[in-house]
Amino acid sequence: KPLRNLEVYVGELAPGASAGEAYVHGDAQEILVVTAGSPTLELDGKTHVLEAGDSAEYRTSIPHTVHNHGDAYAELFWIVSPPTN
Repeated sequence: KPLRNLEVYVGELAPGASAGEAYVHGDAQEILVVTAGSPTLELDGKTHVLEAGDSAEYRTSIPHTVHNHGDAYAELFWIVSPPTN
């Protein structure tokens, strides 16, 4: 049975890669969890350098994106509830 109230995404950013320009999608809760590397979360124009084991929680209606300025791959997963388009 598919998840109806939750989206889960797993991703990897190569050194120097980015999820693109800051964007919004709906108005849900989003949790970003870093499992490896040291990505930078850009949230509402402010930057936050994260490390493996860190997490961040925010509304999807706030402009956000992730950059990997580090020398190693960054491994991340996102949880969004409720799902957005």
